[in-house]
Amino acid sequence: MYSTVNSAQLRNPLKKRIKIVQKLELVHLMKENFLFIRGKHAVVKSDKSRADVWDIIAARLNSLGPPKQSADTWQKRWNDMRSATNRKMLKIQNYVSEVGENCPYQLSMVERLIWDTFIVTPEEYMKDLKVKLSRQNKMHQQQFQFNCAGTNNQSSP
Repeated sequence: MYSTVNSAQLRNPLKKRIKIVQKLELVHLMKENFLFIRGKHAVVKSDKSRADVWDIIAARLNSLGPPKQSADTWQKRWNDMRSATNRKMLKIQNYVSEVGENCPYQLSMVERLIWDTFIVTPEEYMKDLKVKLSRQNKMHQQQFQFNCAGTNNQSSP
């Protein structure tokens, strides 16, 4: 009755290979939340903290099957994937600027998607910002209406 799990895998959860569907979903979630991944999201009282957002992301990724990992591990995975893609793209850019065409380095499909998360046009940024501000304004209006309705009911005899 010997275990088939390598002891290194038990010590380091990053040794477990994640499924392509988990990678794609992670990239999709990061692309949807590009302000979040850049650390430029505004945390208002009603919004989730960064840790809460990573908990939600981890739950979604873990629902897609093993390996199931903590929010911190998924965050490290994202940072590692992003860094590796950056390094590879830098190699490609250096090769093309020095040698020219026919670069031997190619981005995989997942790496191309990751690279796309870095390239956000001002229009996308403004659209996302307007949506978030609109939600925030609606929430404040609803809260104001609720507070006003509560004070009107209390003042009437």
